[in-house]
Amino acid sequence: MHQDQPSRDVPLSRDDQAARRILNLLFLLNVSRAPLTTEQILAAEELGYGSANRESALRKFRRDREKLAEQGVIVREIHPAGSPQTEASLWSIDREATHADLGLIRQEDAETLLDIVDAHLRRSDIPYRGVLERIRVKALEALRADPSLIPADSPASSEEEECDPVLETIWASFALRRRLPFTYRDAAGRESERSVAIYGIFTLEGRCYFVGEEGHKGVRTFRADRVMRAGRPRGSYVVPADFDIDDHLFLPFDFAPGEGTEVVFSIDGAADEQEIKAVTRGRGVIEGEHGRLRWRITARDLGAACAWALAHRTSITMLPHDPPELIDAWNDLVRKAVETHA
Repeated sequence: MHQDQPSRDVPLSRDDQAARRILNLLFLLNVSRAPLTTEQILAAEELGYGSANRESALRKFRRDREKLAEQGVIVREIHPAGSPQTEASLWSIDREATHADLGLIRQEDAETLLDIVDAHLRRSDIPYRGVLERIRVKALEALRADPSLIPADSPASSEEEECDPVLETIWASFALRRRLPFTYRDAAGRESERSVAIYGIFTLEGRCYFVGEEGHKGVRTFRADRVMRAGRPRGSYVVPADFDIDDHLFLPFDFAPGEGTEVVFSIDGAADEQEIKAVTRGRGVIEGEHGRLRWRITARDLGAACAWALAHRTSITMLPHDPPELIDAWNDLVRKAVETHA
């Protein structure tokens, strides 16, 4: 199905360059959580506006907006209320006035993506099922499938369910094994440009996280809602055979400054192996024999570790074993609970 695609080594004509630039502009604006400044658009490498002549670049950008408008995609200039007229312009797609399909699925990817998404949807524990179902509908549309195969009340056509193009792009990048370039905002509000080969995706307390290799920085974990904008997935990669998402799952006591403290909980002998793995998420080390088990793990917040262990007593019973600071945190938590309910 790829034989009719032009070779990447063949130079593009001026018309083809313009068409690719316009498509990339549409993609970039669609997968940004916030409006983009003129400077961000002109500097985006995938758009190719870079020019020693700024006025020429601005004219290209204006013509590209006009071409998108001809196709029903309206790009608006935004001036924040109260801002001076000299402040840099912001640009965003007017979604209410736009009637074009802004999906990220290209026809050459659709068949592969459809197979992978269907495999994920067969799992009962898949996070963000609605996002995958929207991708599936777009893949079917890209393949010009029989309309009867596309449910009329699908998430992709529902006005009640909010569409998240950034999250869809993250999932599609992972499913197609394409590296994802994106702009990431950390907890301190600093933005940086990243490029990651996504190895796995998981959710915790309603948030989506993805784990992947970031070049020489190694394997890192990112919060999906901190991806401010995404580029078009590119290249290819293979997930290492020894990669295990369980090694990267967070627990509530992972979030605190410092290196953390190694703690040990004793586990009730009545708990079976599957219950223990489900609660501990495969993290840490289980030691001892059945009936005399110890769970050894690093905790950055001892109070949060004790609160978490107490909250899971309906599944398995865990008690603090070591170090003394963990036992003190446990006793303090129990004392406060007794005082509150008394």
